[in-house]
Amino acid sequence: MGRDSLLIGEVASRSGVSRKALRLYERTGILPASRRTTAGYRVYEPETLSTLAFVAQARRLGFHLDEIKEVVQIRVAARVHTSLTWYGRRSRSLTGPSPT
Repeated sequence: MGRDSLLIGEVASRSGVSRKALRLYERTGILPASRRTTAGYRVYEPETLSTLAFVAQARRLGFHLDEIKEVVQIRVAARVHTSLTWYGRRSRSLTGPSPT
């Protein structure tokens, strides 16, 4: 287990979301599938807490889980796109301009 990783109980305690809700969010795709310890315990990354804060706010605003899932997937895709763009730029700066 990574130094920053959180067990399901820690995530539930810090986020105010029940373990049952965490399992539901994982099962429905709002949260990515958690890693597991050798004993089978769910292990979450620290970013899960910010996702859960977003989910809680969206629920308070009246959004349904399927709508929240869509927005979370868009957020994740945007994060990946931003990372890939940064790595692409970084790679080009290290290797110099590409030959034409």
